Amino acid sequence: MKKKKIHKITETDNKFLILGIVSSANSYKLIWTINNILKSNLILQENYTVINRNIIKSYVFYLSSQENMKILANKCDTGVLVSKYKKSDYFLKLDTSPKDTENVLTILKTLKIIQIIFTVDLDIVTKKQKLMFANL
Repeated sequence: MKKKKIHKITETDNKFLILGIVSSANSYKLIWTINNILKSNLILQENYTVINRNIIKSYVFYLSSQENMKILANKCDTGVLVSKYKKSDYFLKLDTSPKDTENVLTILKTLKIIQIIFTVDLDIVTKKQKLMFANL
């Protein structure tokens, strides 16, 4: 009989940073602006789908060609992905060095299309949501 693999979340698992973005712009306009300023080549992927209690929620998802940057919408027609950050419109996952992350954050703070950008505290989200971010 095969044993099930259980993934435990530990501090060493957080080799990425999640930024919350508040922007009234449509996703394509936000992505276009980010692509132009960071030369990130974010490309629309198949929607990120969550099934919970027979309710299907589908969120817009972008992935950079280098796969070190991902953007996931926090809102869809049927709800919010991470309720603790319900005011956030998007989440940006960065799989880069701390120096590169700081550079990206500094550049994105200057964009007029972004009203607020902040670091998501992974200690206050659920384990399920941490796993979701880790596996993006």
